Amino acid sequence: MPKMSGMLLYQKLRNIDPHLLFCFITADKEYIQRLKKNIAEIEKIVIYKPILLSDLRNKVNSLLSEKKSKLMIMA
Repeated sequence: MPKMSGMLLYQKLRNIDPHLLFCFITADKEYIQRLKKNIAEIEKIVIYKPILLSDLRNKVNSLLSEKKSKLMIMA
């Protein structure tokens, strides 16, 4: 992104809503390695390019299922 890094966007959105689902889509594996210092769950929320639509769908479904499970536990 030209004016803001993915990490900065992630931090700003998490400050607004800490429960927001987020997914990084990148071809830069070194960037993801650097993000591991700040985002413990980074491997769970990253999709590496090139991606298939089925990969994106599976990742989104996985994140939604995990969030739903957490909400059910909290209820």
